[in-house]
Amino acid sequence: MAADYFNFTPGDSGMGELFHKIVRRALEKGATDVHLEPAARGMAVRFRVDGLLLAAGKLTAEVALPLVSAIKILSGMDIAQSRLPQDGRATVSNLNREIDIRVSTQPTIEGERMVLRLLDRHGPLLDLSSLGFSGNNMQKILQMMNGNGLLLITGPTGSGKTTTMYAMLNNLKNGYRNIMTVEDPVEYVLEGISQTQINVRAGLDFAVGMRAVLRQDPDIIMVGEIRDRETADLAVRAAGTGHLVLSTLHTGDAAGTLTRLLEMGIEPYRVASSVLGAVAQRLCRVTCCTCGGTAGKQSNTLRSRYDRGDWESADPDMCSNCGGTGYHGQTGIQEVLVVADDIRDLLGKNSSSRLIMDAAVKQGMATLFEDGMEKAARGLISIEEIKRVTGKE
Repeated sequence: MAADYFNFTPGDSGMGELFHKIVRRALEKGATDVHLEPAARGMAVRFRVDGLLLAAGKLTAEVALPLVSAIKILSGMDIAQSRLPQDGRATVSNLNREIDIRVSTQPTIEGERMVLRLLDRHGPLLDLSSLGFSGNNMQKILQMMNGNGLLLITGPTGSGKTTTMYAMLNNLKNGYRNIMTVEDPVEYVLEGISQTQINVRAGLDFAVGMRAVLRQDPDIIMVGEIRDRETADLAVRAAGTGHLVLSTLHTGDAAGTLTRLLEMGIEPYRVASSVLGAVAQRLCRVTCCTCGGTAGKQSNTLRSRYDRGDWESADPDMCSNCGGTGYHGQTGIQEVLVVADDIRDLLGKNSSSRLIMDAAVKQGMATLFEDGMEKAARGLISIEEIKRVTGKE
């Protein structure tokens, strides 16, 4: 990515303008997060684009501290507190749309580090067909979505779990169903769906929200994340009484998602009877359609120049579509595990995730790596990307 400098001149109107400028540049680049990282002689600005952090410029030492203070004020933090981590929220109007920003600070030996998560609550929702599901996986997903039970999405932070659930809700919305969600935070506003924002300080956590939703005659429930046994128990009970329940867990693969419920203390027979299946996913960067990925194969000299912070010496021949990275956009690789009779038997016996995974592969499930390799064969993503996100050599 070519450098963008955020330097003040005497004519600038203040730190609020600089904050909006950084957010605007990040949105223009398609960033999901902004990192403000203090250093000995100022502050580095980096954007997370397509899952990776890219250098976006620098701020002088004279600007960095006032900017951090201004963002604290805008996000409702204690401006006088710099020795403890803080969390806050802000809403800004930028590029003709409302952007919610989750802000977190972390004290370091160089000063306060700040991360801004950008959430476009009214942004365009992705359709299920655009998330990278193979034909076979899509067929399994649609089959489970038409049933009653618990459907779980798993993957690390930033793997698109919430986006997938929103796309599912958008697909399920038909005007004849009562669809309700309990989320932290509400990342997209969905017309025709009742969404509840978690507020732990007020006593509204996932478990409390789930109990309230179950008294509202729902057809479909989306729980942003299952974090504890109580929420897991409520989700499984709701799934066992005729509801379709969508939620997420943090596990490495689809089979591990099922055994995590057992580890949380949910009885094996209830997991076996209530869970429809699990979807594990990762996001891979898509090979640039303009340069075919060749722009990412820069010389070591150029790379080391960027590493030294020599942003002004950008390559004049850099691909304008991908900014010299060789990648533009992201797509998903997935493994979709359907809880069939043989897997129910294993769950009822409290079997290991390895045995469940083996059974799922025997019934035709493609693993994350296999799904990625199929997309690599079509030239959509690179083998290097598959190895990076799956950790396999």
